[in-house]
Formats: sequence, C-alpha cells, structure tokens
Amino acid sequence: MSKFWKGFFIGVISCIVLFFGLIFYGISISTGGDLKEPNTVQLNERTLISELKLKNVHNLKETVIPKNQLVFINIWQTWCGPCLMEMESIQNLHKHYQNDKKVAFFIVSDEDISKIKRTIAAKKFNLPFFVNLTKLPYEMSDESVPRTYIIFNDKILLYEVGARKWDSPSVIAFIDQSIR
Repeated sequence: MSKFWKGFFIGVISCIVLFFGLIFYGISISTGGDLKEPNTVQLNERTLISELKLKNVHNLKETVIPKNQLVFINIWQTWCGPCLMEMESIQNLHKHYQNDKKVAFFIVSDEDISKIKRTIAAKKFNLPFFVNLTKLPYEMSDESVPRTYIIFNDKILLYEVGARKWDSPSVIAFIDQSIR
C-alpha cells in the first residue's frame, strides 16, 4: 500500500475516533457531569468595564455596566456544551442575589439575538441575557468560553475559564465578603 493510502486511512480512523470521543464527551456534559468550584483567586487587575455597552436580549434596551455594584459577567455561546452545563448554577446564584442591589448579573454573548432567545427558551433559562455591542476590554479579550468575571469598582476580583459550580457556598461567601 502506498504512503498516500496509509496516511488517508490513518486520517479517516483519527476522524472517527475524534467524532465518537466528542459524542461521548457531549453525552457526559448533557447528563450533568460534575462541575468544579471556581478558584477564588483575586487578580486585582483594573479594567474599563464601565465602557462596555450591552443590549438586553429580552427588552432590547442598551445598558452599561453599573458602578458601585459587584458585577458577575459570564461570557457564553449557544453552541457551547460547558456554557449550557453551568447555566443552572448561575441561575441559582442569580436567584440567591436577585433582591440584593449590590450585585448585578450579565450573561453576555456576541451571537444573534434570535439564536440566543431560542436557546434560552428551549432550556428555560431565566437570567439577564445581553448581547455585547462594543469590543471587550483588553483584560477580558480571551476567546475561551465559558469564562466568568466577578468585578467590583473596575477591578477584576475573580476570573474563571470553563464550566464551574457558581452556586457553591464558597462563591456565595466570596461575593458576600466582597460586597460588605
């Protein structure tokens, strides 16, 4: 057999293995695989988050990030399995703080609003979803999703990449300590 055909068959077999690996990985995500708690590491980086302009997916009003509030920002995509997997814990955390005027939540995507609305309706998410209208500040320009920032007074207190268990007692204690 020629080198071409050997390479061809190895490539085909590699694609098949990758395909089934992704399918099984997706199944473990969709069945509610374990989420890790975030590392509460303070970065203390300044960011120009107040210059970020967002559009609310529900009422289409433009908004800016409020000052003097602790801000929970989750950057996500509708196609991202880990993003969808962590939404329930974000929803629980949001519910915990929904009456606290010191904490604001922004679940942000750069996708088409109709696509976002279809996904949140199908998954029955009840969170403040936004579309980003401006370029993210340099400190937040990572392309990975999901990624989450907890920011207070333009200072990034916590930055996490990957799905996490956001309603854990350690996160609630971190937020409570940060706003007191």
